[in-house]
Amino acid sequence: MHYVHPSATTEHTTTIKKYLPQFVYGAIDGIVTTFAVVAGATGAQLDLSVVLILGFANLFADGFSMSIGAYLSSKSERDSYQKYFKHQHWAVDHMREAEIESIRTIYFDK
Repeated sequence: MHYVHPSATTEHTTTIKKYLPQFVYGAIDGIVTTFAVVAGATGAQLDLSVVLILGFANLFADGFSMSIGAYLSSKSERDSYQKYFKHQHWAVDHMREAEIESIRTIYFDK
């Protein structure tokens, strides 16, 4: 029996939970648009080989488009967080008293 460290399992589960909604959304989007292309091509009474080529081309293009969109969205979110994080560190280093007062106000309001 192969031993799996608990943190590896947790990390894997977290990764699945993180990407599962995107996968489901992408799959549904891909199914719907591919169905529309195939149905339209079939309705136009195109040859079966043309219908299949159009269906697979659409499926590939949809998958590529969704993956690029997800990548750019994640990258943008990460870049935005890093910019905010750097700003906060700069503020603590250069405007320490104002940051301390800001934290006091936040805790007081809570």
